[in-house]
Amino acid sequence: MASAINTLLREIHRIRLHLRELHNEIENQPRKHKAHLARIAKNEQTLKDALDQIKSLKAANGARELQMKSTAQQLQKFEKQMSDMKTPKEVEAKETEIASAKLNIQALEDSILSAFTDIEEKTAKIPPLEEQVKKAKADFAKFETESKEHLEKLQTEMKRAEAELKSVDSKMPEAIRGQYDRLFKAHGPDALAAVKDRSCGNCHTAVTAQNLHELVQGRFIYCNSCGRGLYLMED
Repeated sequence: MASAINTLLREIHRIRLHLRELHNEIENQPRKHKAHLARIAKNEQTLKDALDQIKSLKAANGARELQMKSTAQQLQKFEKQMSDMKTPKEVEAKETEIASAKLNIQALEDSILSAFTDIEEKTAKIPPLEEQVKKAKADFAKFETESKEHLEKLQTEMKRAEAELKSVDSKMPEAIRGQYDRLFKAHGPDALAAVKDRSCGNCHTAVTAQNLHELVQGRFIYCNSCGRGLYLMED
């Protein structure tokens, strides 16, 4: 009887823990699916932001080029007007306008060249970003294929384990059936704990010599600390 009770409790605990692992793994599949989609979306957004930034830089540079062209035309106009200046004051004013136009052109040229460098650097980073999107999609496709097969295996294994638990559970002696049912209702798969090195496997509290003796005798007892049902790791 002693050996039978310990063996029964060990099997029940093993199967219930296994069922919980299967359940958690099945429940985790949608989260993994969502995580893959989030990764794709994040990589696509990063790529889009990078392309938008390049587009913005090019648009800004185009505006500078138009401004520089307009300023160059204005400079030519000022230079032609120099021959029409009659007084030193008019000449000085026109020279100031010419100098200002030249400074503006130089500043625009510098900005355009700097922007070109920035655009080239950012453009060079696009292929790796595209690869990240490609890889994320490939990983998702692989997950989709493997996940379906994995989920089917998990569900099959869960049905098998549930049938095994039902069979093993039916062997529980009626004398302790009520205690057993209340314990699992309160603690679920963690309702039982193996005695390891004379300690409760759940809370690690030392098991008394009296409790060990009762376990050897095949009695169904609880841990004095955490209230889990105890069983011997080995008979």
